[in-house]
Amino acid sequence: MKKLFIVTLAVLFFAGAAYAVDYDYTGMLNTRGSYIDNSGSISDDSEDYMYYDMEFDSTLIIRPSDQSFIRLNWEIHDENFDQSPTDSQDKTGDDNIAFKRAWGRYTWDNGISTSFGLMTGGAFGTAFGDNANGLYRVRVDGKADIGAWGVILEKRGEEGPNASGDWDAEKDDSDFYYAYFLTKAGDVNLQFLGIYGYNGDLSGGAIQGGFEFEDPDNKVYGGLAAANGAFGAFGFEAEAGYQRVKFEWSEDAGAGIPDTPGGEDEADLYGLYGNVWMTMDAFKIGGLVAYSSWDKDAGVGYGMGEDFGPGFWVMDWDGFGGGNAEYFATTLVALYADYAVSDALSFYGAVEYMSSNADDGEWDGAEGYILDASLSYKIADNVKYSIAGAYGKYKDGKWIDDDGDEYDDPDAFARVYHKIQINF
Repeated sequence: MKKLFIVTLAVLFFAGAAYAVDYDYTGMLNTRGSYIDNSGSISDDSEDYMYYDMEFDSTLIIRPSDQSFIRLNWEIHDENFDQSPTDSQDKTGDDNIAFKRAWGRYTWDNGISTSFGLMTGGAFGTAFGDNANGLYRVRVDGKADIGAWGVILEKRGEEGPNASGDWDAEKDDSDFYYAYFLTKAGDVNLQFLGIYGYNGDLSGGAIQGGFEFEDPDNKVYGGLAAANGAFGAFGFEAEAGYQRVKFEWSEDAGAGIPDTPGGEDEADLYGLYGNVWMTMDAFKIGGLVAYSSWDKDAGVGYGMGEDFGPGFWVMDWDGFGGGNAEYFATTLVALYADYAVSDALSFYGAVEYMSSNADDGEWDGAEGYILDASLSYKIADNVKYSIAGAYGKYKDGKWIDDDGDEYDDPDAFARVYHKIQINF
């Protein structure tokens, strides 16, 4: 894999010399040492440990002409230090190269562009609700006098020639469609997104509780609106999102088998977020409020996304409310401050309070707090050393220990790390 990778880059750069292709190559390399206590947040018999990890991430943009480009993004050894030097989490060192993005764009003479390939999806507006990942997409983008617009086809699952048995090569695909519009109202930027998605059944007839579900598909309808702007020393951003998830089970699925955890065939979910800050020279202070709903009839919640958070525990390490590394069905209030002592040295701190909006399950009634802090020092123009940490505690949930007993007072959790990074 490594030889092929090096040869490919060599061919690309040689071709550039022959055909005057422009390149833009950027990236970073870092290594981090971490201390973790109560890794899963809710243990009442927690343990601590320390470890190292590293990441090399880079992006190559190839511009064959003024109207086209290709973007490649890959990472090497994005992992914890394990055995050395060749055994790397079940992959040899030479094979541990992952291409995360590979897509191209062509801009037509009328200014409309067509993009295609493995590009970033799951992110729009502010970071609220975002789960940015590589997704296969085809999109068309354009500009008008009143703003920018675009439409996107996103392929989540494709049966195609692999369809067999009860599968339907089209119906059982999973496709999402988006349409967006960006405009301005004075000093305020406005962003709107519409969503329609169809998640097909790729199981060929799932069996749950002894009953066969011929069509356990679901459809997603929704959208979001986001805004941001600045007025002198004050700035703000806000977002509102809504989703309706409709489950379509077959009629002979069987009585008493729930369509969703709460037994409903549809769920209405929404999230709200607002953030206001003030900047005074090198000092910035702000506060944010975020809310993500819980549908009590369906028993599911709205997630704030793995890319959203003011600190270094939730999003960066573990979650609150039952989702992944995110605030899930949660009300969050946070205050934060950032101070640049000099061009090289800066400090950051945040205080978070969160409470669960779930009305059943292990997070029903849960609340917690987190204290976050970080220091960043620029050793050179392209070299930075940083220290960051988080300390917090959750309580009043209905968690179950290994013995099957319920408890509501987990141990406190903590995370501290320091990292050195070179950018290029």
